[in-house]
Amino acid sequence: MSSATAAGMPLPLLRACLRYWPAVASQAHAELARCERAARTIPDAQLRALALRKLSRERFNPQLAATFATLAPRRHRPLVTRAAVGLQVAYDYLDLLTERPGMSVEQADRLLGALPAAVAGRRWQAPGDGGYLDGLLQPLRTGLDRLPAAAAVREAAIDSAERCAHAQALSHCGGEDEIRRFAQRQAGGGPMHWQEALAAATASVLCVHALIAAAADPATTPAHAAEIESMYGAIGALAMLDSLVDRPEDRDSGQIGYLERYTGAEEMADRLATIARGAVAEGRRMRHGAHHLMTLAGLIAHYGAAAAASGGTAASGGAVASGSAVASGSAVASGGAATARGGRAEAEAEPARIVMARLRAE
Repeated sequence: MSSATAAGMPLPLLRACLRYWPAVASQAHAELARCERAARTIPDAQLRALALRKLSRERFNPQLAATFATLAPRRHRPLVTRAAVGLQVAYDYLDLLTERPGMSVEQADRLLGALPAAVAGRRWQAPGDGGYLDGLLQPLRTGLDRLPAAAAVREAAIDSAERCAHAQALSHCGGEDEIRRFAQRQAGGGPMHWQEALAAATASVLCVHALIAAAADPATTPAHAAEIESMYGAIGALAMLDSLVDRPEDRDSGQIGYLERYTGAEEMADRLATIARGAVAEGRRMRHGAHHLMTLAGLIAHYGAAAAASGGTAASGGAVASGSAVASGSAVASGGAATARGGRAEAEAEPARIVMARLRAE
């Protein structure tokens, strides 16, 4: 990635900010307002409350998703923004629905099937929501074919959405043996171990966002789509860093976190460092690689900062170019972490310290 900067800001981040703030940000906010209006019309009171709560608590997620539109040519950015925001709001809503007690893997699969259906251009109705989910996904469902390279990315995007949907269903509703078998199939004979393959599959919505943006570029080919799918597999694997932030809540609720799927923090740190090193090498070779590497760096910085704030660790040092930086208007910076209170907080923070220190060393 180029080290060139302007006013202390890495050039890929500067370009993304210049594209995001004048137009994409306002479009994303308008789409979020539309989603909120639609949520208020859901006839089922429980579903309405869930949808509004998710929009209120995780509003930043769709704003981050909209940063992928900065990769699209100017004339296609509004369509890509609408598709990205709708897809992310739908993903977050489905994530909450499939966490409800008593949900089976089969039921979760049926609900999450809305994601690959939208990429394939098919409608999908969820019971009791008055068409809310279908409306969220309408910009993607009807808009992808209007992008010049839709045919080049379609297969990879459907595969990524299907992988994401089933991984989410299993993560929320499946047993650990079933989850492991699925992840081992995903890993195949590739460089990822099953733990990383599981995280990559669960976070494959990131790949769908990147592929939608790539569809807006008429020069995108199926080979480029395959590169994006591989790169965002690595980025998705690194999203397991989120489990270090959520570890106390996961343990209290009886969920198995990613750390518990390794022999310890040292193994997790070594594996993620290997994945990150490979992703950097891959990003340097691929088209628009600087932007994708910015996403990778931002994800690591974001979760490093989140772990610092929640567990008393030191955030990863230095300003980092990231999607978070684009949407918040500044790069993620080190320091500012909350002081851990008590021995339990220190113990909870230690795995994050080990993992983030190893990633910083890379």
